[in-house]
Amino acid sequence: MSPVRDADRARTAARRAVARRLHPDMGGDTAAYLDALAALDAAPAWRPVPAAPVTFRRTRWSRARSGLRRQRRRWLARHRSSRYTEL
Repeated sequence: MSPVRDADRARTAARRAVARRLHPDMGGDTAAYLDALAALDAAPAWRPVPAAPVTFRRTRWSRARSGLRRQRRRWLARHRSSRYTEL
């Protein structure tokens, strides 16, 4: 399993444990519950950094599609009627 998913699972487990202990519906104090969640969210361990920067590559199809759109826009700009006639 990747380190990011493991960190997400650990974070979820910690939040659930806090909810089981302090949630107002289970008889806990609202302020204590919110403080505990804020402390969990503020901890730097809950913000994992990806191992490598995420990059997005354009596929051959997306490049072709954008080129076709560009050609269509140019063709329409040249061939649209710019004259108006009154009936």
